[in-house]
Amino acid sequence: MQQSYLEMYPSQTDEITIKKLVLVFKDNLWTILGLTGFITLLAIAYALAIPPAPKQYKATASFISPSDSSVIAINRFPLTSETAETIFTKYLKKLSSTTFKEKVFYSSDYLDEYLATFNHKNRPIADVENSVSEFINSIKLNKITTTNKTEILLENAYTISMQGNSVEFISRFLNEI
Repeated sequence: MQQSYLEMYPSQTDEITIKKLVLVFKDNLWTILGLTGFITLLAIAYALAIPPAPKQYKATASFISPSDSSVIAINRFPLTSETAETIFTKYLKKLSSTTFKEKVFYSSDYLDEYLATFNHKNRPIADVENSVSEFINSIKLNKITTTNKTEILLENAYTISMQGNSVEFISRFLNEI
């Protein structure tokens, strides 16, 4: 007796109908909803439990060597004969000086605002001088260069930048420097 093709391979004749799918979904509805709800509650609890990361802002200022009219205006004073290059070199040297940055910081009364702004944990800072020193040394002075061979920079350009969680504070400090 020979078996028909359908009798030999009954699994290949099984059909999935929408009715069967709806019945399976209906039978497992509470399991699906319960598991989805539980995972959603876990995600919400996790999101509320982690502290938010402090926002970090970056303030950057770009500058170039002084114009000829600026050099002429400076040289109007007696006993001065500066060039654009000497003025720019002195300016860069002053910007690189930690002593100058500390003088601006302390003479302009930034300390109280610094302690209030950057102490986001509301705990006393144990070593204030070290903290201020780290803040001042976070200022970066970079020469602008180009990697594009066809692009040539006509000016001697630099940027000064700083990161922190108060854009107003770091912008004001960089502007004053």
